[in-house]
Amino acid sequence: MRINNLLVLTFIVVASKIFFGLLKKRNELKFAKYSAPLLLESKWSAFYFLVKKVNSNRFIPL
Repeated sequence: MRINNLLVLTFIVVASKIFFGLLKKRNELKFAKYSAPLLLESKWSAFYFLVKKVNSNRFIPL
């Protein structure tokens, strides 16, 4: 019985950490609307890296 309670407590702690992490991320994105160029830059660099990784031999950087 005691192990079961510990398991439930651990699950609640982990779930709350994930939930509050996502909430924080959402608020950061809401704030990032006002700093659009920075967000766009990071998005494009991530996209560039992804394309480069996928087409490593065919991708020509502009």
